[in-house]
Amino acid sequence: MALIEIGDCVLDQKQFDLSHGFESLDSVEQEAFVNHLHLEGEGAAIEADRIIESWIKEMRLRWPSRTFRIYRQIEHSEITIRFHMVRPGMTNWCEQGVEIITVPALDSDADSEHCK
Repeated sequence: MALIEIGDCVLDQKQFDLSHGFESLDSVEQEAFVNHLHLEGEGAAIEADRIIESWIKEMRLRWPSRTFRIYRQIEHSEITIRFHMVRPGMTNWCEQGVEIITVPALDSDADSEHCK
C-alpha cells in the first residue's frame, strides 16, 4: 500500500484513484471515505492485518509527528478497515462500536484502544 499526501489529507493511493465525490467533505471525512477497504472471504482477517501493518509502518516512517486512527469493523460477511489523521478540534470519524487502533505521534503516549 502506498500513501500519498494531497492538501492536508493522507490518502491510500490505490483507493484515491478509485474514489470520487468526496471533495465537499471535511479532511477527516475525506480520509475516512477514501481510505477504506471492504475485505471478504476466508483470508479477510489476515489481509486486514497485513494492510493495517503496512499503513502503520508508512505512517510512522513518513509522518512521525502526526497521530492517526485506524478502524477495523468485523461483520459476518466482511471486514472493513479505514483510517484518518487525528486533527485537534475536529471530531474523529468514530468513537465507539468498532476496534480503534491509534498510531500515535512518536512524542505521544497514546495506546491502541478497542471500543465496543
